[in-house]
Amino acid sequence: MFTGIIEDVGRVKSIEKRGAFGRITVETALSLKDVKTGDSIAVNGACLTATSVSGKSFSADISEESLNVTTLGGLKPGDPVNLELALTLSKPMGGHMVTGHVDGVGVLRKKTTRGENLVIEVAAPQGVLAQVVKKGSITLEGISLTVA
Repeated sequence: MFTGIIEDVGRVKSIEKRGAFGRITVETALSLKDVKTGDSIAVNGACLTATSVSGKSFSADISEESLNVTTLGGLKPGDPVNLELALTLSKPMGGHMVTGHVDGVGVLRKKTTRGENLVIEVAAPQGVLAQVVKKGSITLEGISLTVA
């Protein structure tokens, strides 16, 4: 589980496709001292399982499903990615409960400023829209937002 509050913007060190699957290596300023192989890390909102952790970087496999319903497959080395470590009982709950199980990719349609607020309009796949409720929450690239 995650909160949708981004903890770091990391950088893709490498990403490769392996048939229908992929593997990504990400460099981060986050402390990875307590992260072990098998732990979950949200990368652009998608829950990935760390397959290796070394110094300031980690690697994770990307399933065929994740490549199909996220933006991860379009990443290149050097691209920024939003990162969040898994929620623990000692971590403040500042956002929403987020699973990291992504249902689809939306398209940014409009961005406007109202006072100090940024209002965005996103076109989402019909299957995703059927699950969205006003004043509910949704994540975009891992950022938890309230639906207005």
